[in-house]
Amino acid sequence: MFQTLLTGDSWGARTLPFIKKEPLFFCLSACSFVIVQLGFTNLVLSNIMDSAVEQRESMVQEAAEARLREEQHEIRKFYVVLEEMDEDKSGSLTIDETMHKFYEGNEFQDK
Repeated sequence: MFQTLLTGDSWGARTLPFIKKEPLFFCLSACSFVIVQLGFTNLVLSNIMDSAVEQRESMVQEAAEARLREEQHEIRKFYVVLEEMDEDKSGSLTIDETMHKFYEGNEFQDK
């Protein structure tokens, strides 16, 4: 019976003699077979889902790292623009320096 349930080997040859003697045995053997097959299907599906979840988590992590790198790059570009705006190199911006750079050209507006 063990070999029949787990591998499906000789299902008809093994159960037919029992079914002929006791017809209700068909219900028991059919339910047992279905339960074992569903268990195996569940096992395979859970492995597939685990792999998919790991893949998705990896992709989310990579996307977050890419966003962080892009953000850091944009911040560095902004610092360069601020340094260019500081005409007297005092380390602080005045309203005049800001307005001068703003109206001077598109460089400030583009960045």
